[in-house]
Amino acid sequence: MQFFSKINFLRFLEAFYTLFLSATVGAILIVGAFTAPSIFTSEFLTHNESGLLMTGIFLKFNYWLYFLILLIVGFEGYRYKNGKRDRTVLLSGFLVISSSLLFTDFYTPQILELLSLNQTKTELFQNVHFASELDFKILFLSLAVLSFRRIWKLLLINEHKGA
Repeated sequence: MQFFSKINFLRFLEAFYTLFLSATVGAILIVGAFTAPSIFTSEFLTHNESGLLMTGIFLKFNYWLYFLILLIVGFEGYRYKNGKRDRTVLLSGFLVISSSLLFTDFYTPQILELLSLNQTKTELFQNVHFASELDFKILFLSLAVLSFRRIWKLLLINEHKGA
């Protein structure tokens, strides 16, 4: 029996995918709930410097989100093509992809532009920032649902195989 048979390889990919989803849930929690409040309440940075620092963090995190999108499209697309359809997975996956793209391709560039124009005190900036925070929360919740659903599926597979 080969260790890297097709079934073992697919199970490895599923485990890696689930781990990456869960790690991203944790990363969003760390960035949104711990890093941002710590930076913006720092007594050593001005509000503008804090904004620039957070922007740098989010710009790097956007690459992680792009990779996440590719993984979801590839993995869930493969499963869908093979007849393994799940409404919860499809809906949460769609929400993760949509909110990730909104965050990376709409909110981040718009906030960057407003920061470069030094318009952080405007109503437009406040509205865009609020919407980006809301989008980040939607991303977190939908990703948590997708991650837990994948974990649940892995547990059911192992339960039926006696593992």
